Amino acid sequence: MKKIFTLYFLFIVGVQFASGQIITSGKSFLSSNFTGSLEKVAGQPSIGAKQTERNTMDTLSSRNPVFSTLVATRHNPAVERVSLVPVIRHITITPILLSQAYNLSAGIRAVDHTGLDVPQMNYTAYGTSGSVSFSAGYGAQKKSSANLQLTHRTRKITLYADYLFMINHFRQTFINYRKVDYQGLTTQTWDSIVRNPLVYHHALNTGMEYRLSQRTSLNASLSGFSNAVTVNDENIRTNMMQGDQATTPVLLTHLEKNQWSHWRGVVSLHHQFAKEQELNAELGYLYSQANDLHHFVQNNSNSSDTPSGTNPFAVDRKIPIQVAMSSVNYTKHFSKQSKLEAGIKGSVANLESQVVLNRFKQDQWQRDSTASYQMNRLEYIGAAYLAISHQLNAKTKLNTSLRWEYSHTQIHNAQNKELVQRRSGILLPSLSFSREFSQASSLQLSYARSLHRPAYNFLAAYIFPTDAFSGNMNLRPSTVDALAATFQVKEKYQVMLGYTYSKNPILPLQFHVNSQTNQQYAQAENLKDIQHYYLTFSFQSNIAPWWQVQNKIVGNWQRNRTVYEGTPLQAQKTYGNIQIANILRLPHDYSAEITGFYQTMSLYGVGYMKAFGGLNIGVQKKLRNNQGLLKLTADDILGTMGIRVVNHQPAVQLNHAIQARFVEPRIFRLTYSRTFGNLQVKRVSHLSGTCEEEANRATK
Repeated sequence: MKKIFTLYFLFIVGVQFASGQIITSGKSFLSSNFTGSLEKVAGQPSIGAKQTERNTMDTLSSRNPVFSTLVATRHNPAVERVSLVPVIRHITITPILLSQAYNLSAGIRAVDHTGLDVPQMNYTAYGTSGSVSFSAGYGAQKKSSANLQLTHRTRKITLYADYLFMINHFRQTFINYRKVDYQGLTTQTWDSIVRNPLVYHHALNTGMEYRLSQRTSLNASLSGFSNAVTVNDENIRTNMMQGDQATTPVLLTHLEKNQWSHWRGVVSLHHQFAKEQELNAELGYLYSQANDLHHFVQNNSNSSDTPSGTNPFAVDRKIPIQVAMSSVNYTKHFSKQSKLEAGIKGSVANLESQVVLNRFKQDQWQRDSTASYQMNRLEYIGAAYLAISHQLNAKTKLNTSLRWEYSHTQIHNAQNKELVQRRSGILLPSLSFSREFSQASSLQLSYARSLHRPAYNFLAAYIFPTDAFSGNMNLRPSTVDALAATFQVKEKYQVMLGYTYSKNPILPLQFHVNSQTNQQYAQAENLKDIQHYYLTFSFQSNIAPWWQVQNKIVGNWQRNRTVYEGTPLQAQKTYGNIQIANILRLPHDYSAEITGFYQTMSLYGVGYMKAFGGLNIGVQKKLRNNQGLLKLTADDILGTMGIRVVNHQPAVQLNHAIQARFVEPRIFRLTYSRTFGNLQVKRVSHLSGTCEEEANRATK
């Protein structure tokens, strides 16, 4: 694989430099599709974590007890956005969302308080517009989807709706290894897992914007999704070597049925005052419910793999989440050069987590109280912010913001005994300075501190009865301090140098092995800290009028520190990645893309993620007379997107490795899409706001 990627990248880069046509645009394909805008941190480990999960997983099989521990973040598991080429993004799974930390504009997004898109008061196009798309694909299993979008606008009201239905049948494979000194012998254990989840996914986003007057509008939206997941043929095999003697393999059959619903309603009021002033008020409610039912049958096999006994057990997991949110935001334009924003927000979140393990004994199901778990988590959050942006002169801009946030967390068990009582407050400042030296050259300097709370899924308990337990109610929020400098010269090159320091970063998966019992469990944990330096170089080149190549090269140095079972541990690594996208504009309304990336060995906690890469291709045909687009894409055509993590810490007797593939390689998709109606009627942006932050926590 290394030879293939090396030859590919050397060829592309060599052709670019030989052509002498290197250029850079303000926002490249790579910056927008690989790691976010070039104005944000590039090459950050956390950026890749969430983005690659969305690319490598067609869907997660639900909040499954095994596989929820294996992914970096949780998201709406079945939604796919079909593009010309499903973009390959680099990944270094670490827990900080630095892409948010670096958002330093003095606007609403800088302080994460609302994110509400300001409605347009003066529309010029009325009527109905929409789009429709259909997709069929095949990897190891069949896949299909259909999507319909509608927008209708009159002078007083705008209505919009977006519906997606998807069937996704795919394959996942995992190999888990550990080595311990157990009962006086060196014991090695291998767990191999093969599963084929079938997901039925429905997603709906509807809303309205009603103009009460020329300056006032009332907005409402309802969005959500429902996933039904079935796994009927998962096989788990455990092999063990004690010294040089192989023990009897254990075979486990797993049947899973999961229903996950997530709904969010938002009502907001926007008013523009006469003198360059705006007021936004928002109220939202979120409800998420996950119901998991898992049946296991354990078979003890002899050397010929003939079952010699069974031990049925079942896990029933319920996780309802309720969140109420509100915010008020005020904007004042003092002049064309100066703007002030201020606001407050508040939220109340209630998380219940109940996991029951039942074992079939004496011809009846009996609850195993030693492995069952129930807890309730109540969290109050309040925040206030002030942001000022000022154009110092025609070429210089200064943005500043200050946010104060307070939280109160309570956790109780099933007997209503208080387990955690925590209050905390924090100031989150940000500052950015930008200077244009000419129309082609500019410099931006920035600093920001951000706060990132753990996903609800990391807090909720779940059980895998053979040897894994996860869910950590003691997780603390992490803080990130980010410094960055971005320099652009003559619109040819863009260089970014940055540093981030994260305190209490959240590692989604930390393995623990008990050498006394040879049992393993994994849970999300706070590391002590992470230091990360990075250097990014982005550029584009036109090899020919019809062939554009976009490039990003990132170098990183990172040090992670933690305390494992009372012992301080640390790991540091210098690593890099390269991303290249070829965009080909062909005759007769054809176009094609080839995107690839390669990343060297990097850090995962105090372990290491081995090098890997990926290559995608896609072809698009624009049909005549506005008859739509036809796209054919192929994902991971080299089959190299598997994840391998190793962690060898002799000081704490931790010797562990995991190999995971969340979705099968070489997935081919054919998609047809077209628009209709009055194309001047633009689609309304999804109304989001205070709800967005909590919604992300609920769907990770």
